[in-house]
Amino acid sequence: MAVSLTKSLSGLCIQARNAVPSTNHTELLSRNKILHICRSFSALQIKGLENGSSERLSKGNLHTSSVCLTTPELKEWREHRVIDRFYRLPWGAWIRTRGGRKKGLYKKVPRHRWQLQQHIFCNYHQNKLLDKLVTPKWKEPKYFADSPYEPYSQRTNSYWHPNPRKFYP
Repeated sequence: MAVSLTKSLSGLCIQARNAVPSTNHTELLSRNKILHICRSFSALQIKGLENGSSERLSKGNLHTSSVCLTTPELKEWREHRVIDRFYRLPWGAWIRTRGGRKKGLYKKVPRHRWQLQQHIFCNYHQNKLLDKLVTPKWKEPKYFADSPYEPYSQRTNSYWHPNPRKFYP
């Protein structure tokens, strides 16, 4: 997608038993190996490890886990960004236009200008993510006069949604 709707955050998770040699928590505090342990947001930060123990914090002892979470609270700033960039078709798919479709058209050849005016369908995973980011109000079908999305409102050329033949007497 041209615009990232959610940011992938990397949280650094430290496997404490591999990073610090002692196993007892009171033993750690008595030796002053960890001066400050704080919990900030969702990552555990360990500060003030003793000098010389940095070799224990090698790549083998550290692992990163990517966090991509869509929270159920639907805020206005998410909704209007999705609604401005995408349009939900009545059959559940989301559609968008190409980025840069109005920029520097005088430099582009006619074929490229035509391609920029075409619409792009979002894939299954993008559809699910966009559905989570908007309220049910925006999932309802909307009909406008002279809508440029009218050709896409009927799902055709599919086994599950066949295109019925016109009847000619």
